[in-house]
Amino acid sequence: MTADRLTRSIAGATIGALFFGGCTAGRESEAQPPSPPAITATPAAPTASQRATVPPLEPIEFTFQAPDEPCPPVSSLETLPVPDGHRYESFEPFVTDDDGYFSMICSYNIVGARGANDTIIEDHASVSAQIQLYRSWEESPTSRLSFWPEFPLWSEDLADWARASVGDGDRYVRWEGCGEDTPCEGSEEPTVRTYASRWDFRGHVGNLDFNDVTVQFIGEQIPPDVELIVTEILRDFVLAVVDHYEHAS
Repeated sequence: MTADRLTRSIAGATIGALFFGGCTAGRESEAQPPSPPAITATPAAPTASQRATVPPLEPIEFTFQAPDEPCPPVSSLETLPVPDGHRYESFEPFVTDDDGYFSMICSYNIVGARGANDTIIEDHASVSAQIQLYRSWEESPTSRLSFWPEFPLWSEDLADWARASVGDGDRYVRWEGCGEDTPCEGSEEPTVRTYASRWDFRGHVGNLDFNDVTVQFIGEQIPPDVELIVTEILRDFVLAVVDHYEHAS
């Protein structure tokens, strides 16, 4: 073989190797595609119902001293239904030192509408509460009762708050008259009648014992969802008290 033929043979072999080698690499690339990049899953945020089952990490305790103002202002109770032309008032709040604990009374009503004087036809409500502040929850007599729940401050689910209800709501005639704000005379038959649905709640937050919270919904008709309405008012009131009282450091 001459030097010229030897040179062409080597060059052909080199080109062939490059060609077939390139084809093989292409087939291997098609047979084994590159692995997709790893994806790290982000944990989903808890749902409202899941959050409702998680108690607060730090329990709330209140400073054991008589509050300067025993009841939160009316303005903090934002869920009270307000009839046109009327407003609510905090009626004669007071606090007493009862030898080992402080006792507070809070009451909210439409101005001038209490008991037999409540002749308002439009939907409205009333709230009354007895609250005791102890040095610790263990000093409260109700701490030994199994049915005295802790209010679920961490929950926005009204079903959790409704567990503090005592009974199923009493319904009774609130007022009868012969026109709006008009009492009947003699043998006149009433043409206007309002009803009240009364709900009682009990529970505690730390060393603050809500011995009895009564919420009443009043109107010509009691709505089917009255339990939700009064429970939301309860939640509003409890949260207002918690914000109003001084927390222990």
